[in-house]
Amino acid sequence: MLLKFVDPPEPRVGKWSYDWTAVYRQLREHPGEWALLDHEKQPRVSVANALRDSKISQMRRDRGIQIRTANGKYDQSPKVCDIYLRYWPEADQSISEKERTALMKIIGEKENT
Repeated sequence: MLLKFVDPPEPRVGKWSYDWTAVYRQLREHPGEWALLDHEKQPRVSVANALRDSKISQMRRDRGIQIRTANGKYDQSPKVCDIYLRYWPEADQSISEKERTALMKIIGEKENT
């Protein structure tokens, strides 16, 4: 028999779970500003890789999400790092050109203050 029919375990909800819809919403409210992903949870390197590869649907690059990592601890298990995210409207393919221009103008005004 090739298959054994069983239900999968319940989804893990715990220390490393994130509400990506809420994260995306918060980033959109502060276009162009870098934000540190919940440092107390010590995000796993695998989360950073999933973000970089646009594997998290709400946080894809074509929706304007940019990522940077720092302070990686690769000699422990699980491997962790600091994850910095920002919403960059110029890269967001899901908004109109008019909205993109308006958001980029807001970013420019913030940089000049």
